Amino acid sequence: MDYEEIKVFKFKVRVSDRGNPSLSSDLLARVTINVQDENDSPPAFEEKSYNAMLLLPTYRDVLVTQINATDPDKGVKNQLKYVFLCLKIDVAVS
Repeated sequence: MDYEEIKVFKFKVRVSDRGNPSLSSDLLARVTINVQDENDSPPAFEEKSYNAMLLLPTYRDVLVTQINATDPDKGVKNQLKYVFLCLKIDVAVS
């Protein structure tokens, strides 16, 4: 079961023996399974590509762009951490 698809699974059970004749319970047992979330869904960016332009000179603490991602997992498993892996700077010199 996948938590993102089914959070609670409910069903009823009747018990019977293997005697001859077979006897069974008059009442049904109700079973409820609360599905726990696993870290099974990878985060995804909201956009395929992010581009920004920074005009120089600029001021400190200026927001250049905003990058958003989401993770469908629940709780701590959906807290995201962003890491810059490669920084490419194109400098135009005139």
